[in-house]
Amino acid sequence: MKRFIRFFGLVGLGLGACPSGSFGQAAPTVAFQEIWKQVRRDSPGIQAAEYGLKAAGIEADRAEAHWYPRLYLDARAYATNDPAQSFMSLLEERRISADDFSPASLNQPAERFYESGALVLDFPLFEGGGKRALADSARKMRDAKEWENASAKTSEYVQLAGKYAALLALRDEREGVEKLRTQVQAILEHYNIGSKSNPVGYSGLLGLKNFRNRLLGLEAQDQAQENALKTQIQLEAKEVPADWVPSSVGTVDFLDQALREPPALRLPPFVQAALSQAEAAEKMKAAKAAVLLPKVALFGEGTLNNGDRASATGYAAGVYLQWDLLDIPHFGAGDQAQAEADAAKAGAEVLRQQSSAQRAQAQEAQKALQTNLSLMEDSSKLLEEQTETARNLFRDGSINALQLVEVLSRRADLIADRTQAELGLVRARTSLAVNSGFQETSIEKQ
Repeated sequence: MKRFIRFFGLVGLGLGACPSGSFGQAAPTVAFQEIWKQVRRDSPGIQAAEYGLKAAGIEADRAEAHWYPRLYLDARAYATNDPAQSFMSLLEERRISADDFSPASLNQPAERFYESGALVLDFPLFEGGGKRALADSARKMRDAKEWENASAKTSEYVQLAGKYAALLALRDEREGVEKLRTQVQAILEHYNIGSKSNPVGYSGLLGLKNFRNRLLGLEAQDQAQENALKTQIQLEAKEVPADWVPSSVGTVDFLDQALREPPALRLPPFVQAALSQAEAAEKMKAAKAAVLLPKVALFGEGTLNNGDRASATGYAAGVYLQWDLLDIPHFGAGDQAQAEADAAKAGAEVLRQQSSAQRAQAQEAQKALQTNLSLMEDSSKLLEEQTETARNLFRDGSINALQLVEVLSRRADLIADRTQAELGLVRARTSLAVNSGFQETSIEKQ
């Protein structure tokens, strides 16, 4: 049986069946959009991306304020008998007397307590363009976080849609197998020639029972995989009822609604994020190079000094130049920034090429699977007619049970093959959505 490879790696999870509702009460139907609403609200991945975007926005706003002047307060209180500090503190009090110039007063001043405060304004005029470059880089990083936020939402949405679509495919398969098993069971209940004394009839009985057991195994396998998918979805949307069932829509119809292709081909959000990060790295080159350039700024300072003689104020204002003429650790910073920018660009190009290849592969797979499913639909109608004809022939004795089982087995195979094709289409559609610029916001109004 070609049933050992399943979508999302669910085989072998061994999860128990979901609890069923009370007798006579239908299980609640939960639409995909109801689940998505909960996931989008509660997803830790989406929340992390939104907080990251918020932090990047704050950082960009802070970087844009680089041209504002710096105003700060410097205050201190201290006791000293240091000759230089004692003399300068008295001078700042504007209370120097002739006695203060005596050798004893200058060399052995008494311990005194002083208080001083300064209000300082620093207004940069030129910083080598470094702060401007940092602001530009921060803006690009904010753009990258916006794309990452969109990518996180898209990824969560596409994964959830894939699980829901797989659940629909498995449910349809299980119901088709269950219907076929019911027909086989009805045949077994009226099969009267299955004694061991009749080898042909007995062989037919064994064939029917074996086929029934195969169908029971397929039902159990489908049910286990459905339960596994439901459990995964319930972990993401905790308000979904334990005994919920998906909508009655078909798998292909659901994919056409939830994962329709964007009207125009765009780069996917994760590639856009990588490109914005590369642009941010490019902007950092100027910031690193500016470290070795001079800084010119205006400054102003107002002081208040208080001692045991008096209090006095003063001020100073002017312009200053600050230039690191020798700072070895910063040598090569520009080359490093260039290498980092080149690496970021190359990484973004790798992602773009991989995404393009995966998109092309998904498009080809989608075309083949759609054609295959269309042919299977025609085959299903033909096989259903053939099954009915075989049953009539079996009832009037024209064919034996083994011949009927052969026809029924082809029908079971077709059901299984159709499910595999639908699951393949789910994989193709999800890959196409991720790599074709599909964004979660495009389906919010569905």
